[in-house]
Amino acid sequence: MSDLPPLKRILMLGDGDGRLLQKVLMAQPRAEIVSVEQSSEMITLQKQRAASVDSSNRVEWIQVDATSVPLESGSFDCLMAAFFLDCFTEAELSRYLPGWLSCVANDGFFYHVDFVIPENGWRRMRAQFWSVVMHRFFRWQTGLQSTSVVPVEPLLDSKVWAERSQRELNHGFIRSVLYQRRSDQFY
Repeated sequence: MSDLPPLKRILMLGDGDGRLLQKVLMAQPRAEIVSVEQSSEMITLQKQRAASVDSSNRVEWIQVDATSVPLESGSFDCLMAAFFLDCFTEAELSRYLPGWLSCVANDGFFYHVDFVIPENGWRRMRAQFWSVVMHRFFRWQTGLQSTSVVPVEPLLDSKVWAERSQRELNHGFIRSVLYQRRSDQFY
């Protein structure tokens, strides 16, 4: 996230308890943020975190399932999806991700943080184990249909999106990637 230039409008999908929102508000002091979150409890937590950095006036909260939110093409400088896309099956991502990405303006950014399964070794076995545990838990608690982590990269058109930076955490189980829309390509 530190690789981002100053932004004007940011769309955050499913930020949960607002930890990322709070960091974005501090790192992007001039940005207006639209937070789309389905849970009223999570929105309450987000509002508390925004208030703690005296920035509630810069956030618009929309309580809705992100698959049904109407988005205007090219209306945001950045789309942020942290620990959100792993809630979807490959078919669902193929259906909804292009619409979400279409809201990013030319030269805009897509900041994606999620769980990944490393290529091999003990890190792969560890990630597979925890991925199964997490997906089963969330399926039990929320009715989540996804049963495994779906790689997002194959769903991104490399003619449209260029990777700008990448960071790995938790022995490769968590990855953050910053993509930028190529200025000559627009959906």
